[in-house]
Amino acid sequence: MKPLLTLSFAAAIALAVPMYGQVDLVEDRKAMVLGDVHGVIRRLSAAIEKGTYHADPLENARALELLGEQYHRISDIGHAKELWDEALHLRQRTYGDSSAEAATGYAYRARYHNYMAAPQVDHQGLALQVATCARNLSHTKRGQVDPLERVLILREYGYAFKVAAMTTTMDGHVRLKTTRSYFREALRAATAARDTVWMAQVLHDIGNTFTDAAGWDDLPVPRSQIVDSALFHYARSIELMTDAGYGNSGA
Repeated sequence: MKPLLTLSFAAAIALAVPMYGQVDLVEDRKAMVLGDVHGVIRRLSAAIEKGTYHADPLENARALELLGEQYHRISDIGHAKELWDEALHLRQRTYGDSSAEAATGYAYRARYHNYMAAPQVDHQGLALQVATCARNLSHTKRGQVDPLERVLILREYGYAFKVAAMTTTMDGHVRLKTTRSYFREALRAATAARDTVWMAQVLHDIGNTFTDAAGWDDLPVPRSQIVDSALFHYARSIELMTDAGYGNSGA
């Protein structure tokens, strides 16, 4: 399978617009996508230690989530999980465990399990379970989900479904077709939010579903059509990132 984009899309989702008044988070998201991982870690760690975001629990949670994503990028998943857990607990204490705001925290927990699902198969079911919780909470009328946070929730659910369904009796083609429908829902959300980085990530995810099928023998359509579909989505992903000034960023 063609590897996923090495962009740090997830932890930055709610930080892409300056509506929350924290310009440094917006800029650190850009720096993150451009590869300044250690610089982002240094700046965010200092800001969190100083209590910069304590007056706003939601911003504090988002800063923790973004910092966690930086550790995720350098494969320090244990440290990432600690930060994501802290952010989830902060969201739960402030807004309640059944709030829409908590949905984002659960999406990051699903992201952790999705990361662990390859080396440890017991995480596959946990990822889908937690991602389902996040997805369900995102529909509650108690609180609200930022448009970019919604993309994270939908993307992690789609990825968790794709991996977990491999252990079921579901037909492989049905599994990938269903996965694409979930990713396309995430893509529509990213498009509505006008977020290039998320659009590129999800397009790449969709491309991977075609790559997954390309090696199978019982294809419902010509193999060349499957390959062309994969290449189309990869190329569109790279095009979006390049046009936005990010380069292909490892796509």
